[in-house]
Amino acid sequence: AWAALPDAKAPARLLELTKYGPLSEADEATVFRGIVRDLQLTPDRPADESIALYTDALAAAKSDSAKRAVIAGLGELNDERALGLLTPLAADANLGKDASDAVEKVRKRLYAPTASDNPNDAKLALDGDPNTRWSSNTSQHAGMWFQIDLGHPTALKSITLDTARSPGDYPRGYQVFVFDDAAAQGAPVAGGDN
Repeated sequence: AWAALPDAKAPARLLELTKYGPLSEADEATVFRGIVRDLQLTPDRPADESIALYTDALAAAKSDSAKRAVIAGLGELNDERALGLLTPLAADANLGKDASDAVEKVRKRLYAPTASDNPNDAKLALDGDPNTRWSSNTSQHAGMWFQIDLGHPTALKSITLDTARSPGDYPRGYQVFVFDDAAAQGAPVAGGDN
């Protein structure tokens, strides 16, 4: 009954219930659906707290149906740490499809690319398929840009401009900007001429 009542403070309490003995698969699924629903009631909950609760829920879930409830909730997050929880489950025989679908949802939400030219195809630059690519579909000109919204502060180690499949069509020069506010981009952090 408690799991059926919306309560933003309930996830930790519901997780405690799972420690007092085994639940039937149906009851466990109900409890974990309640945990996920209640986590989603507070989108302004600190990200660290949400990830900790999802981590605990995933560890406490015993049945596949309970794990699927947690996987579905993780798929709604805009946090790279959700990928760390979901990716290992993609190899699970019973949960792999659910986990893979959730990974894809998180990736699409996290890495939202756009571009000054041909923005509808910008997603092709990040789809992981070497047979597709983004092209500006126009001659190069000053002021062209390609932007990726990572959704939250993220450490970047490298950027790869792979033009192997389009040897005559590549940026002749580039600058990399990192910013939280497009109106205050500051100076480029990297750049070069090709």
